[in-house]
Amino acid sequence: MRNIFTSFFWICLFLLKLHGLKAQCPTQNLPSTTNKGKFELDFKGTKYTIDGVINNKIQVCTNSTFTVTDKSGRTGIYYYFNTARTAFPTPTANYISTNTTLTYNTPATSGNYILIQVSYNTATRTVNAYVCQPIEVVAPTVNPKFTVSTCAAAQAQINIPTDPSNNFDSYTINWGDNTAVETIAKAQIPLLAKKHTYTNSNARTITVRGIKAGVLCDGVTTQGITPNGRSVSPTLFSLTVQDNDTIQVRYIGGNYSFDFYQKWGADNFRIVKNITSSTAALNTVKIAVKDADKEQYCYKVGITDACPRTTFSDSSCTIPLQVKALDKRNFLKWKTLTYPRFTSYRIAKNTTTNFKTITKATTDTLTDRPTVCGTTYSYQVIATAGSVQTLSRTISVIGVDSTKPPVITNILVSVEKEKVAITATIPTTQKVNTYTFYRWKNNKLESFNAGGNGNRVVDDKSSPNTQRECYKVAYENGCGIVSDTSSAYCPSYLTLEGAGIKWTEYQKFPLGLNAYYVEKLDDKGTVLTSTKVDKNLKFEPDPLSIDPTNPIVKFRVKALSTNSLVSYSNEVLYAQKLLMFMPDAFTPNSDGINDIFEIKALFVKEFKMRVYNRAGNVMFETEDYKTGWDGTYDGSTVPIGQYFYEIIASDHKGETTKKVGRIEVLY
Repeated sequence: MRNIFTSFFWICLFLLKLHGLKAQCPTQNLPSTTNKGKFELDFKGTKYTIDGVINNKIQVCTNSTFTVTDKSGRTGIYYYFNTARTAFPTPTANYISTNTTLTYNTPATSGNYILIQVSYNTATRTVNAYVCQPIEVVAPTVNPKFTVSTCAAAQAQINIPTDPSNNFDSYTINWGDNTAVETIAKAQIPLLAKKHTYTNSNARTITVRGIKAGVLCDGVTTQGITPNGRSVSPTLFSLTVQDNDTIQVRYIGGNYSFDFYQKWGADNFRIVKNITSSTAALNTVKIAVKDADKEQYCYKVGITDACPRTTFSDSSCTIPLQVKALDKRNFLKWKTLTYPRFTSYRIAKNTTTNFKTITKATTDTLTDRPTVCGTTYSYQVIATAGSVQTLSRTISVIGVDSTKPPVITNILVSVEKEKVAITATIPTTQKVNTYTFYRWKNNKLESFNAGGNGNRVVDDKSSPNTQRECYKVAYENGCGIVSDTSSAYCPSYLTLEGAGIKWTEYQKFPLGLNAYYVEKLDDKGTVLTSTKVDKNLKFEPDPLSIDPTNPIVKFRVKALSTNSLVSYSNEVLYAQKLLMFMPDAFTPNSDGINDIFEIKALFVKEFKMRVYNRAGNVMFETEDYKTGWDGTYDGSTVPIGQYFYEIIASDHKGETTKKVGRIEVLY
């Protein structure tokens, strides 16, 4: 008997797989139980018995509920409700435990789902009974569309228009106040001005349900209302002059038809724009106008309800703003607001949003001083009147000042890579259009880099290593006015003097000189030593500090200001004089003593030596003073006797020394 029951159970599962439900119940990893579960599913009053026998297709609606009740009489009942799957979900993860009745909330997403019931022993982890039912969750039909208006005396009116969405067989209206639900036949659509009177002004929610024969899920639409008022009242939020041709109106919307009223000049308010079905939030609409920078336009928003009765928002007007740049000041003028609920004008300047606040409604001008030549100033007037903000267009002007700009007193000149670099720093209150740099040469000024807008230049024609260089700077400010030329600024000029160096005074640090430092550099420009000499203009290096293996060094002077500015002088070459010693005999007999004729020399830059025999033939020559003659010619030792040499060498100063003499070859 048991085997017969087991076979019947698996045949049922197989038939479920072949049924039009597309094998939504799992077929993999099923428990080897021989018992069937049993429960009842109740959806909207229709009840289904689930015991493994194939049911008709069970459908439920999205965002609805259904109830399951255990009919197996077993213990340890668990339910699993989720999307269809192929593998059996092992209890108890994602299962819900109950031994009686359970209500499920269906998901918002339509699709194929499964509902599994198991009788599960948590101690032995065994399934004692099992049954599965596929369920299809379907979305409702299109929701009905309607509008509602509230009027005086706690009355409301509803309209259900002719619309593709309103294709239902009948409708019900629940007014949200516990009165009887009203039924509307399809033939009554469009339903216009269906009235209902409330007993008080408490907020309500109206629900319209669309019912269609043969469709499982009803369409439902809700809308909140407040009797004796509106769910959203017409509210004008702000007016902004965007440009000379456009006014931006921002308002609080809702599911109504909004009329925008405009008044201009001597005209009365008239409708210039209509917008319907705006969202219940802050909305924006743009209205085309003419000459908004000079003309004042006034606006209000109206809603006409079903009674009919028109309700208006607060009204307000735009603020045409004019700004003029005058000498050392900017002048603002605007058109005032005359509404009794006026609060203030707030003037915004550049990034300062509350530059000035004016509480007198008739004030229409403001003078902003002082202003800086060439600086851009942006202004906006923001007025508050009642619940409405009015914003003028942002107007920008450039500051004007006829005063000649101050002379530059902060200039730094320094030698960089054998050229003079000049950096000019203007007062922070000035804006520069162009700089002009002047070179002092041959007792007159020569301009260069005229019209440039950079405050730092390198004079490619300068020769700071051969002559002192001085410079002056002038500039044109943002108003096109040229400053006087600055004083001359000159880096220190360094020259050799006897066994030392001297230099000219640096001209001139704005805050004064701190001290001079003499820097010694190698031929690669690396600073070897730095000696502070305070404000002296001479320096004599210690001969013992000169490295005999490094015949050439450079010196330069670093001028340091009291505020840590640095200027470098030109560099001078300080080189040791060439020293050479030549022997008068040598013995090339390979005894390791005096075998080579070699020159002892210091501070050599270039060298060339030749050795001749008495016949004038060249026995040996070299350009390396460290390479000597070993007394051979063509691989053979020369005969004993006198030979003659000629040496031409130069030091690092460029001075050339020529030596001729005799050398005796002995054995």
